[in-house]
Amino acid sequence: MNSQTVLALIEAHLACDRKRFADLAAQLAHHEKRLGRSIGDRILAKMQTQSFELAQLPVGGHSRDDLFDVLPPAFRLEDLVLSPTIEVALCAILLLGNLP
Repeated sequence: MNSQTVLALIEAHLACDRKRFADLAAQLAHHEKRLGRSIGDRILAKMQTQSFELAQLPVGGHSRDDLFDVLPPAFRLEDLVLSPTIEVALCAILLLGNLP
């Protein structure tokens, strides 16, 4: 496995490009199998048992309406022009949102 493949996997994940992620993971698995490493079989087995499709959105109680819509972002965080105080506060909020 080379660093370019790892970087491409991370980029595909961050871009929510599940098809590219799955393709890269399969390439990685087959490469590892050719080298005789068991991780190749483990990656392929995991890919067969896990879905790369979007999960079904939950629906509301009695009305069965969607609870929310998934929309692509209209802009990137880097596009915002913020005062230093607001930027620090926003970063703190975003970091707290990523905690397990």
